[in-house]
Amino acid sequence: MKKFCRLFTVIATVLFVFTFRLETIAQSAPVNKLGLSLLGESFSYKNGISPSIGFIWDRKVKGHNGFETGLFFRTSLDRERLFTNWDYNNTTIYDVRENYITIPILYKYSSDILNVSGGLSMEYYLGWKQTGGEPIGFMRFSDAIFDLGPIIKIGRTISMGGNLVIEPEIRLGNYAVDGGFFYGAGLQIKNILTN
Repeated sequence: MKKFCRLFTVIATVLFVFTFRLETIAQSAPVNKLGLSLLGESFSYKNGISPSIGFIWDRKVKGHNGFETGLFFRTSLDRERLFTNWDYNNTTIYDVRENYITIPILYKYSSDILNVSGGLSMEYYLGWKQTGGEPIGFMRFSDAIFDLGPIIKIGRTISMGGNLVIEPEIRLGNYAVDGGFFYGAGLQIKNILTN
């Protein structure tokens, strides 16, 4: 787990140094966008859609180059089956809700037609709560507290007038510890901050 945290820290540092280095040689002022992101993701090892909401910061540094980061709260609803004896005849079905905090750090290439972002996303497991079925008594539902994995997304910026823009997106990625592939769609609503 410490290896993942160190790797995430190193990559985040490199991205920020690279971005601020670009900023020092840029001829125009950087463009900052702050906003809200609403996402729905589907995981290969879970049933249904995992909704998330969060704040996003998008900084265009020079030309088409920039970075994007944010802080998201994600919830995952799942129906599980627990076998309570060796011959699998006695099962208990229960529903759980797992909660996570997600922090992506992405390089972003922006153009008038399409935006492409890629980088790493770190996820921190907050805990779980049983929402239905027979009561169970596990101390923790997930095996991993931290997870780290690559993410790529494609979106398009649409001006809504003034300083307001929206950016619909599709995304896919993989988390290293769970080994879970995910894909999803979302909508970002951003305000362009003036200098």
